[in-house]
Amino acid sequence: MDAALFSFQRVWTLVSGVLAALSALPGLARGSLAGAVWGRAFAELRLAEAAARRAIFAMAAAHDFTPPPPPTALPPADDDPAPRAGRAPGRASAPFSLSDPIRLPRLPNPSVEPALLAPPDGGDAIAHPTAGLQARMDALAAVLADPGLALERYLRLRARPRRHIFSRPAAPRLRPGNPPGFIRARWLDWEMDVLMEIHALAGKAQAASPLVPSPA
Repeated sequence: MDAALFSFQRVWTLVSGVLAALSALPGLARGSLAGAVWGRAFAELRLAEAAARRAIFAMAAAHDFTPPPPPTALPPADDDPAPRAGRAPGRASAPFSLSDPIRLPRLPNPSVEPALLAPPDGGDAIAHPTAGLQARMDALAAVLADPGLALERYLRLRARPRRHIFSRPAAPRLRPGNPPGFIRARWLDWEMDVLMEIHALAGKAQAASPLVPSPA
């Protein structure tokens, strides 16, 4: 079996397992979770999202990359009629994010096994709404169901030229350093092995298309 294909299969197994564990949380159906469980659930989801994001980048390595033309030196006029990108009509939620978030909320450190998702005895009794967690789970589940759609979107954004030198590129980006969700204390765990393996493949793919910028 091709090594990259095996890595992709491990990523989707990881994503499927995290989504299944989160979906089984009793509080998810009620719309609220205790603070400690809520934070740890987001931490587990962040790991699965990072692995899926890197799988999309690595899958793009099989596609030829033609750098987009350089932008003009001048910004557009105020009356520039160029349409602005917006959310597609009828879309229920935002699509899965292909870029790593630069700033992440402060979450409890999930330095124990996946059993951490069980409500701790005498834990944080403050309830947190789960609407945001559920929306991100739905977006990740859509990628799991059809990674090809996310890949097509990534390739379109990667090839889109900037409108002028002051505009931000549309190309998705992976932040430098360790991926979101990586926990050094758990580096021997299967989840961390899967994450770092696909992280290495994604890094090679991003290096092959150098005009895909990294965040400052």
